[in-house]
Formats: sequence, structure tokens, C-alpha cells
Amino acid sequence: MSAITIMIQHCELKHRANFFLVGQCDAVIYPQKAKKTQKFRTDISTDTEYPKWSKNVFKFANISLGNRVLLKFGCFRAKESVDMTRPEKATENCTLYGSASKLLTQSFITKMRRDKVIEETMILLDPDNNLEIGRVSLVWKLTVEELEDRIYEDVREIEKVYYDQFTSDEGEIHTKLDKIEKIAAKKQKDLDEVMGEQDKRIEAMRSLAIDLAMLRKSKEEMEDTNKKLLHELNTRQNVDDVHIQIDVLSTTPQGVAQLKEKYAKLIAKFYIERNRHEDLEEDYQKLKPQLKELEKTKKGIYELENAIQEQKFHGDRYNDKLARIKASKETIQSQEKLIQNLTESIKEGSKSGPKMTSELEMYLQDLGYKRTRLLEKHKQLQLMIELNDGKLPRDYLENIQSEELEDNPEEVSRLKRQADSLMSRIQEVTGKLDMIKDDFQLNKNFEAIEDWENEKPNYEIQILQYENRNQILEKQQKSDTEKHAKIVSDLKHKIASIQNSIDERSYLMHTMN
Repeated sequence: MSAITIMIQHCELKHRANFFLVGQCDAVIYPQKAKKTQKFRTDISTDTEYPKWSKNVFKFANISLGNRVLLKFGCFRAKESVDMTRPEKATENCTLYGSASKLLTQSFITKMRRDKVIEETMILLDPDNNLEIGRVSLVWKLTVEELEDRIYEDVREIEKVYYDQFTSDEGEIHTKLDKIEKIAAKKQKDLDEVMGEQDKRIEAMRSLAIDLAMLRKSKEEMEDTNKKLLHELNTRQNVDDVHIQIDVLSTTPQGVAQLKEKYAKLIAKFYIERNRHEDLEEDYQKLKPQLKELEKTKKGIYELENAIQEQKFHGDRYNDKLARIKASKETIQSQEKLIQNLTESIKEGSKSGPKMTSELEMYLQDLGYKRTRLLEKHKQLQLMIELNDGKLPRDYLENIQSEELEDNPEEVSRLKRQADSLMSRIQEVTGKLDMIKDDFQLNKNFEAIEDWENEKPNYEIQILQYENRNQILEKQQKSDTEKHAKIVSDLKHKIASIQNSIDERSYLMHTMN
């Protein structure tokens, strides 16, 4: 059998009123289909939409995980005037404000077995129109109580990490055997604690048996004493016999003397008993403050026990989180070597890969400088457009063109060389045309004109081919430069990202240590 402990961590409702929460566990036992119900209720939180309850821990015990288990939660609105001194009357005339339910599925049970402690937020729905009216945050914990169920859970936990019998990888076998040894050591420690608790219970049962025998003996002695006292009391309370004795003794002087003697003794006993009563009353008045302090101490001990139970609950929860943190730490340590090998391989790849030449670095620096200048000019253009109502002055355009020529001396020199070559070509062609014109006038070399007209397309084709080839070479050079720059940039980015991940993991390891 198992137990499910639920702690209400936080609650947020839509309206402001007096609220209390009821938790109910319905377990359908198969195959009889008998229904077993357990209920718990919190105290009342008054005049708030964020209720906080002191009785916020529900423990549903003796639950079989093989049955159908349905957990229901109902938030009730109490009446406006609540008498906190009479809690049995505070829940009268209350109405259901919102409800939620949770069916324990196999996946959720597996999750509780794995994580031990689960935090979950449930939505409270209005029973009338099925709308959301609040949320409640719950912390779930599964506890296996009986020894057979614990053994079953331990076997399941070991079977999860046990290696395949047909595997031949010794490294995998040793790794899984180490995990099984750790689990076995942990279970041995738990077994030692259980055996220690069992020994304590046995000693307590022995002392309880001795106390029970002594109590039986004391009971018999007290019964005998009680019988004697009852007999004496009955004798003293027999008023008729005393009246007859007084009448008989009063007839003689000796009887009167005996009556006086008995009366004197009774008066003396009366004064003694009265003084004793006064002393006891005085002692009681002295002990009364101590009794009040004792009641306060008992109440404090009860609250302390509840606090210890809650502290133990949180301690188990944080121990489970610590186990997960340790597992993460082991994973990080196991991956450090892989990260180091990856870093070394990337460094080797960056060394053996294409290197950035000095010309390429200068070209990249020049491109960066040009980009900065162009961004500045873009900002200036935007400012001039805003100042001139969306237009640019002509003199500003001329200045921009002159600045562009000044900023690109290589381009200017290339254009000048091209212009000089074109001028020389023009002069040469003009001279040939003049010669052809003169020959045409003299009716000489007329056939040369026809030859020039025939050869002119060939020259034009050659010029276009040379220009296309020049453009292709420029594009290829630019593409190669961009590829080299991209490769270098990717390598730098990979090295920087790996260095950041190494720094983060080393910082995490330093924080954990």
C-alpha cells in the first residue's frame, strides 16, 4: 500500500470572501468495485482572495496504485460572519465556489515514482457555468509504506538500470553495475534505518508490555482498596443504625459520655479535614498558573510536531532536488572531456583550414572603413532630405560625387586610364577615317573601306569578350574573397560560442562546488 501527501502551496481566487478547501480521495477497489473514500478539510481563511491555510497538508493513506484513484478538490465559500471559536458551526450554510479533479494515470504515477516530489497547478472551475474562477498550486509526494511494496519498487528501480545480458560492451556493463551498486548501497542504508526503527519499536513494545502488567496489578490493588472504602462508606452512611445507636446510648450516663467522646472525635476529624481541604485549595491555587503554562507547553509541542513534520516534508523534497542536481553535475563532468576534444578539433581545423592573408585582412579593413563612411553619408542624406522637404540641393549632389571620386582613388585612376585609352583609340580611328576619306575622294584604296567594314564586327566582338572576361574575373575574385571571409567569420563564431559554453559550465561547476 502507498500514501499520497498533498500540500497546498498557493491559492488564488477571483472573489474576496471566507474560504476553506476540502480534499477527497475516491479509490475504486477491483474486482469487487468497492469504493473507499477519504476526506480532509483545511481551516477557514477569512476575507481574502489569496487564502492561506495553516492546515494545508492532506495525507491519503492505504492507497493501492493498481486501483482507480480519483482526487477531488472543492473550494467552499463560508458565510460572512464566522465564529472562529466554534469551528463546527463555521462550515454550516456554505456553498461550493469551485472544484477540480485529478485522475491518477499510469504516466502520472511513473512521474511521481521518478521525481518523488511534483509541483502542479490546478484550475478551479465554477460548478454552474464551467468557467475558471481560481487556481491552486499543489505539491505531490508518493510514499510507499508496506515492505512488500517497497521491495517491488526497489526491484523496478534496479531493472531500469540493469544491463542487457546479451551485450558485450564491458564499459557499458561496468557503468551500469556501478549504478546498481550505488542503488544497493542506498537501499542498504534505508534498510539499516528501517531495522533500527524496528528495534526501537520492539523495545517500546517490551516496555509497554511491562507497563501494562504493572497497570493491571495496580488496577487489581485499586479495586480491592475501592471495595474496602465502599464498605466503610456504606457503614458510615447508614443513618438508621447511627440513630438507633444514639437513642440507645442516650438513655444511660455512660452512653452519653460515649456519645460526647465520639462527637469530640468527629469534630476533631472535621477540623483536620477542613484544614486539609484548605491546604489543598491553597496548593491548587499555587499550581494553577503552572497548569496554564503546561497547557501552553502542550500546545507548543503539538505545533512543533506539525512544524517538524512539514520540515521533514520539505527536507525530503530538497533532498530529491539535490539528487537531481548531483545527476546533472555528473552529466556535466562526463561531457567536459567531449567539449575539450571538440574544442581541440575545432582549433586544429582552424589551423589546417584556409588562413586569412594579409591582403585579405587589408581588404576587409578597407570594406569596414567604407561601410562606416557610407553609414555616415546615409545619415547625412536623411538629415538633408528632412531639412529640404524631401529634396536634395544640386550643389550637395555635386559635392557627394566629388567626395566619392576622392574616396576612390583607385577607381578614378582606372577610369582615367580607360579614358586615355579611349581617347587614343578615338584619335587613331579619326586619323584612319581621314585617310579613308581622302582616299575615297581620290578614288584610291576604296577596297580598304570595305575591308574595315568587314573587320569592324570582329574587333567589337573581341572588345566585348575582353570586357566580359574582365567582369568574370572581378566577380570570381570578389566571390573568393567573400568565401574566405565567411569561413574565417564562421570559425571565429564557433570558437567564441564553444568558449562561452566552456566558461558557463566551469562557472556552474564552481557554483556547485
